[in-house]
Amino acid sequence: RRRHTRYWRDWSSDVCSSDLIDRSKPIQLSFDFNQDPCVCVVSQRVDKSFNIFDTIIENQKSYAGLSPLEAVCKTIKQKYLDTNIVQPYYIQVTGDASGRSGSADRQDNHTFYTTIAKSLGINPIQIVTRKMNTTHVFSGRICNEVLRSVNIILLSIIS
Repeated sequence: RRRHTRYWRDWSSDVCSSDLIDRSKPIQLSFDFNQDPCVCVVSQRVDKSFNIFDTIIENQKSYAGLSPLEAVCKTIKQKYLDTNIVQPYYIQVTGDASGRSGSADRQDNHTFYTTIAKSLGINPIQIVTRKMNTTHVFSGRICNEVLRSVNIILLSIIS
């Protein structure tokens, strides 16, 4: 079996100030729908840079009575929407295609993306997903190419 090269970055040297946030451009919320933990990366594309603000990680123990996905959404709402760092209409949600078929809360006709839209008060048109997931090999190649060619900046804006 052929081995694929993986690139690793020392992110600690890339942390910079929050004045790089462009409030006139959309914020991307990229979800990974694991049961434990459920994860969301908060980022923004500005010119040729990809700025990463936060990684939100929650599980079923994070907030009593909330699913892991609802807990992630609650944290996003508290950190970014309730503080007016981000307006709901500037949010773009991405994630894998399985989020359209999986149920975050085990409700009929209710997907992960339904939960996100309802929890964050956004329009479903702000959710952008593929019709099907890429293979792991192709996904790894894309990640490697991004790490090689895109200026990635970690922003520390919330403690």
